[in-house]
Amino acid sequence: MTNYTIHNFDEIDSTMNYAKQLAENGCENFTVVTAKIQKNGRGRLERKWFSEQGGLYFTVVLKPKIAMDKAFVYNFAASLAIAATLKQLFKIDAKLKWPNDVHISGKKICGILSEIKIDKDKIDYFNIGIGLNVNNQNFSSEINSVSVKQLTEKRESAIKILKTFLINFEKKTDPKRFDKIISEWKQNNITIGGFVKVKTVNKTIEGAAIDIDRSGALVIVTDNFTVKKVICGDCFHD
Repeated sequence: MTNYTIHNFDEIDSTMNYAKQLAENGCENFTVVTAKIQKNGRGRLERKWFSEQGGLYFTVVLKPKIAMDKAFVYNFAASLAIAATLKQLFKIDAKLKWPNDVHISGKKICGILSEIKIDKDKIDYFNIGIGLNVNNQNFSSEINSVSVKQLTEKRESAIKILKTFLINFEKKTDPKRFDKIISEWKQNNITIGGFVKVKTVNKTIEGAAIDIDRSGALVIVTDNFTVKKVICGDCFHD
């Protein structure tokens, strides 16, 4: 396993913001930033991420030497690693919701956010931020959520979860496994086969989710039988 450099904080504005500073200053691959509380945590489309005491909030800085069109694999690998960790430690059967949420019986337990910097057609860094509900029990009223503690009925170790995740994540991001990530994600998802509404910055697309293509895009068939591919956005299930 890689010898991770981990920066721990009791409280911080955002692990993503701090990780970006580290990446800009040339930190090592697989540098990790963790916080017990985020005062300004961020979700997709610049939404505020509710980050109260008891959750596990962290960002992993990656310096991948891969083609830019393969970067999305790290998002899928992160959600798979979270699901594997919950299964391994607590026998929790987690499912994956496109593009990068982890759910338990329809309730959100984990959200994932990524940021990438491109320099001269190469990836300078790729940061993945993760918020996992561990021992917290108060959530944003906008999201139907659940925590590990609510499922196991006892307090759990966030440190143990983080260490197990990093081991699983490193295994899944082995370049030799890249071709298997999409198929593995499909086997554990709750999006394909359902009716979805995907909101992007500029538009909303509704229809039947039928597949994930090789670029990680969600393939949707609309009511007029038009096939649409969406790379990123907020996905709502009917």
